[in-house]
Amino acid sequence: MDNLKPGDRVWAPWEGQFLYSATVVAVVGSSVNLRYDTGEEKAELASNLRPLQPQTQLAPGQQIFMMYDKEARSFAFYPATVQRIEGEFFDVVRDNGDVELRVSVTRVRIPEAALPLRLPPEWTLLSFVRVKEPDSRPTQRRELDSLYQVNDRVLARWQDCFWYPATVLSVSKDGIHVRYHGDMGMVNDKQLMPLFCEEGERIFMRPPEEPRLAYSPAVVTRVAGELLDVEFEETETQQRRHVANLSINRARFWRVPKGTKPPSFSAGEPVLVLLGPYWYPGRILPERLDAALAPGEDVVFVELQYVAQDVMVTPELIKPLRFHVGEEVECARGGSTYVPGTIVEIRGDKLLIRYP
Repeated sequence: MDNLKPGDRVWAPWEGQFLYSATVVAVVGSSVNLRYDTGEEKAELASNLRPLQPQTQLAPGQQIFMMYDKEARSFAFYPATVQRIEGEFFDVVRDNGDVELRVSVTRVRIPEAALPLRLPPEWTLLSFVRVKEPDSRPTQRRELDSLYQVNDRVLARWQDCFWYPATVLSVSKDGIHVRYHGDMGMVNDKQLMPLFCEEGERIFMRPPEEPRLAYSPAVVTRVAGELLDVEFEETETQQRRHVANLSINRARFWRVPKGTKPPSFSAGEPVLVLLGPYWYPGRILPERLDAALAPGEDVVFVELQYVAQDVMVTPELIKPLRFHVGEEVECARGGSTYVPGTIVEIRGDKLLIRYP
């Protein structure tokens, strides 16, 4: 956007894939300081913003996502269909058929694809590119939709390769939106399984007096629904611990198709690593023998190239780093904003991207 000034209303990205309502606080060159309607503040590139004009940008029958609570504090978004728009307010029909009038834009987010950016072709480093996992594309959603539905309780894999209890918020062509205990994320079908835990199972549990997200090894001694009795390795017994504070060892669940072997990679080798519904460029790091929670040889440490962050993943989440002309990708454009495009030329570690 050009000619922005303090007070302008905009659609702004936050963590990618969705746009949220915000107000311009200050403009510094190509960077814009924003205050989101929900209270957060962040700087964003002016080129990643769109003017906030719902009446001319959206139409009746279009899908949006909204918070049900009027205070806009839950940050849990559910699908709804637009019936009417007036200014910054929406009349909508929720997925359960309930009608709600005058929903403030503060409670709404829309997919970035609804307001695509108009960008010329440009060269970008391959480290700034990510690729959608094929299993989460619309043509392969039928089986997934029949397995997981809104409000299902599941085990969902987080970026640390552990499985955590979560609730399915929505299922769409972009992936499965889940709410963990105090956080949310987007995953695909490979990163979900039904919520269950068995007596005798070794897990990691957050002790009741532990305010941090620090989990201690424990053994399950009794299961009653989502309440567990556990015995910590220090022999202390805790009864009726809620499953929300549970994380399950990745070693028990990761798997590869029958008849195949996990791929072998060397330190320094460039790879693609699957995090949520996307593959990101990374580089294999040397094995770490002092990782307290690593269960043997079933994990690989990878340095993400775009954010210079280390992640611990299991082998089925890694594949060789390869791109080809004509491949559909998404390119980072500052912060967490990604824009879809197509590779039209490759020169070493640079890709020429044509945007829609």
